[in-house]
Amino acid sequence: MKYLKSYQLFESDFYSNTNEEKVVKYLQNKLDYITGKSKQDTNLSSLIYNFILRSTGKTNLNLQEFADKTKEGYSKIINGYLNYQHNNILKFYPNPDKENMQWLEAKYNRTNIKNEKTYNYYLTFSQTEENLKSFFNSISKLVTKFYEYCSKNKNFECGFKFGSDSEYFINEKDHLKFYYYDLNNKDELLKLINEWLDENSIKTEKRPYDHAIDSKDSSGKKTSFGDIASQEIAKNLENLMNNHKDKFTAKQYYDWLIKYMSNAKYNITEK
Repeated sequence: MKYLKSYQLFESDFYSNTNEEKVVKYLQNKLDYITGKSKQDTNLSSLIYNFILRSTGKTNLNLQEFADKTKEGYSKIINGYLNYQHNNILKFYPNPDKENMQWLEAKYNRTNIKNEKTYNYYLTFSQTEENLKSFFNSISKLVTKFYEYCSKNKNFECGFKFGSDSEYFINEKDHLKFYYYDLNNKDELLKLINEWLDENSIKTEKRPYDHAIDSKDSSGKKTSFGDIASQEIAKNLENLMNNHKDKFTAKQYYDWLIKYMSNAKYNITEK
């Protein structure tokens, strides 16, 4: 077994900014189900992934005006790429589809081969108007930098995706996700990313994890690292709630969850 890196996955200063009221409400629903007061169950894995791990679950009111002001201009950027005449090097995809698009994906040197594992690298931008504006204005430079490199290196299959709406960047945490399939390309990928960040003075936040591997979960289905992490955390939380039931309140279970996530450590491995 080859260890890529050992990560301290969660840090309280990164995940404490969440919609506590909403999460506690869902935990109360789960507690009511466990104690027989309700027949409506709560999917803890989905709750953790959508409202703590990947998103704050609430709107950043300090940046809402900025998101509103830049919405039209940002949409023009996205629509421009959606109308891009793709070629063998680069193609853009709405994700999951054009009608329900949450992200825009740029794929380079796509082979359409189904890979068992996908290697990821995540960025979270510091949430200030100036910094987010720097990112918006530098998307084309990122696209071009990877295009030029991938044109000369046809075996380098990679891509990245980012939010399709300006508001995405004030609510979500995974602002820019890169992916690739060959570990031999890792160093060059990071070099391109860091050059782009430095050239455009874009600041990022320290993340609990930046590298990850999409692989198969316990059911054998290929899914994201975030999904797999959420499933593991949810299993531990559900065991705790089943063992202690209403001995503790939903708020106490929430406090335990945030503390647990703050101290959890994961090994991301390549088998």
